[in-house]
Amino acid sequence: MNLAGKIFTLLIFIMSLVLVSLTLTIYVTHTNWRMVADNEKEEMLALGHPLGYKQQLAAAEQENEELRVLNDDMKDHLETEKELKRKAVTGLENELAIQREDIAKLQKELDDKREAIRVAISSAEKAQKQAEQLASENVEIRKQIAAVLLDRDKEVNKNIELTDKVYEVRRQIGELQKRSDALNSELSQAKQVMSYLNLKPDVFYYRSLTSPTGLRGQITAVDLDRKMVEISVGSDDGVREGHRFEVQTADGRSYVGRVLVLQVFPEKAICEHIPGFENGTYAKGNIVIPVTAGLKKKGEN
Repeated sequence: MNLAGKIFTLLIFIMSLVLVSLTLTIYVTHTNWRMVADNEKEEMLALGHPLGYKQQLAAAEQENEELRVLNDDMKDHLETEKELKRKAVTGLENELAIQREDIAKLQKELDDKREAIRVAISSAEKAQKQAEQLASENVEIRKQIAAVLLDRDKEVNKNIELTDKVYEVRRQIGELQKRSDALNSELSQAKQVMSYLNLKPDVFYYRSLTSPTGLRGQITAVDLDRKMVEISVGSDDGVREGHRFEVQTADGRSYVGRVLVLQVFPEKAICEHIPGFENGTYAKGNIVIPVTAGLKKKGEN
């Protein structure tokens, strides 16, 4: 055998060893996928082979179904528990609202009682002050009573004196009554005499016939349309209705006319002009002087 044959023989031997190694490796690492997918044989399980994927899936599905049923049961139980808790919470909330209302009522009662206590304390303080004031007033009243008793004794004495004076006044009244009866008799006779003589029982009527002497006034207002004037003298100066006044200019140099008093006030009088005496125009500021009794002209009453 030549060298080439020896080389080929060696190569064949090496390749055989490689093939054997590969064969052993493939055999050792070979996986029975049928057994992996579907394995429920006990002898295979005893050898350490796991259950097949099919059996594992069935077991997992069964476990999943059991868990689903358990989950549904747990959900129902949870919903039941939630409903019970919800009802319990609602009941607690209602009870809390009732308790809050009770607390509000109690707080209001407490505030009312505090206010009542405050008012009572204030009333008590006022009553205490009033009591102190009344006590002080009581002392003052006692003093006043003592003074009144003293004054009463004095009044009793005065009453005795006044009684004596009353009897004296009654005596004087009797005498005055007698004089009054005599004066009434004289008055009746005087009225009969005045009636017989056709005289008026009015002293002002006879005083009005004569204007007061020495009086001097001015015209303070003029109504030419009504021929009326207002003068600055009145009843306080002795002016009466029916008195007559001569009117002169403000400087007293010219005669203007004559007026008759119609209405009298304390500090002024209203007059009308007397026809037949005009010698000018009446103006504010004209001087008025009383007319001497007995001086009359035509048209004058």
